[in-house]
Amino acid sequence: MEKHYEIVKQATELSETIKEALTHIEKQMEALKYTESLGLMQDVVIGLSSIKQSMLPVFEEIDGTVMEDQIDHIHNQISKVVSSLEEEAETIGHGILKSSVIPAFDSFQDELRTLLQERFSN
Repeated sequence: MEKHYEIVKQATELSETIKEALTHIEKQMEALKYTESLGLMQDVVIGLSSIKQSMLPVFEEIDGTVMEDQIDHIHNQISKVVSSLEEEAETIGHGILKSSVIPAFDSFQDELRTLLQERFSN
């Protein structure tokens, strides 16, 4: 597992950036800046995909099915937000972001931090 320390550390750091982006997206949506939100959503999806790809060997070693499922769920919910914005149902999209995407991401991020602390702290 030690060989995966850098991967988990970098994924944790990237998750901090993604969290900042989600917070910014929420503020943009509250300010009715939906077009800007869509661009940042794409960045979030790319970041999540990067975490998932880099963490696959770690998931295999620790049976990280739950964490992998969490990422898939977040992707699915982000797709719903994007669809809502594209269909001009912004209120629905904002609701999904607040009630589903952000809490699901927070849960995933907690799992990632726990993994880093429990498996790699001395």
